[in-house]
Amino acid sequence: MDTMKQKRKHMAVWAYCLLGCLCASCSSNDAPGVEEESKVALPDRRMFILNEGSYENNNAGITFYAPSNDASIIGDIYKVQNTADLGQYGQWMIAQGGHIYVVVHGSNYLSMMNNACVEERRLSFGSHPELQGGVRDVVARDNYLY
Repeated sequence: MDTMKQKRKHMAVWAYCLLGCLCASCSSNDAPGVEEESKVALPDRRMFILNEGSYENNNAGITFYAPSNDASIIGDIYKVQNTADLGQYGQWMIAQGGHIYVVVHGSNYLSMMNNACVEERRLSFGSHPELQGGVRDVVARDNYLY
């Protein structure tokens, strides 16, 4: 019985990882692999994978993968770029208007990052009683996030 629970949990983690995949690329006007404030050089073609993290362990993260270069991987690019943990329960990632937005459910905030996962702003929902259950996802429409 425990084995089935472990398999289901493992499959759920992979499903969240696949749903959280986000491919982002820089425009041709950008210098290849260079973002302001980035601690590492990244190729123009890149993939970010949102990892939800383990239950109550505050260990969500974002994995970087270079699909067309040397297939390099950075296990948690958010931690490398920001020298901090992402938080508890990374739920959703979306690209909009040249930024990457990540919803962190357990920590109850929305992070706005540049193309290299350097956090530029954070909107916390902790003080809003109507959102005490935690923000779960975000959608973009007409240059607005909902």
